[in-house]
Amino acid sequence: MPSYSSHLIVNFLGLTAFLMYLQEHPLFAPGQTFFLVAGYFIGTCFLTPDLDTQSEPSNKCGVACAPYRMMFKHRGMSHHVLWGIISRIVYAVLVVLLFVGAFGLLTTESFEAVVEMMFQYKVELLFVAIGLFFSNLFHITLDTIS
Repeated sequence: MPSYSSHLIVNFLGLTAFLMYLQEHPLFAPGQTFFLVAGYFIGTCFLTPDLDTQSEPSNKCGVACAPYRMMFKHRGMSHHVLWGIISRIVYAVLVVLLFVGAFGLLTTESFEAVVEMMFQYKVELLFVAIGLFFSNLFHITLDTIS
């Protein structure tokens, strides 16, 4: 099984190659590329498929990741190309909502404002999701070939 540092190296080499390609063949507006890279970075360093085990990203997450580790066995659904990243996004949103709710910061008005902002920035969020997906794909590919 590849180490966390191996995953970082492979993922960031893939990202570097992609950015070099974009220099010659721009596919997106610079702002869109920023959000894609941000999603890729988050997916590589924090929302990795290895949150389902006692790994470095899981340790960074602390006790907030303990339920995730209990729900998903290692290299199970969390390592699925599509369902894995969806499960981690949903889990992260639920943890944030729980945290915000615990401090009494979640009101109907604040929730509606967040939903409105999500619709306002739907294109940017789509590019973040694309970055998350591709970092997930690179991680799973490396796990598969090693």
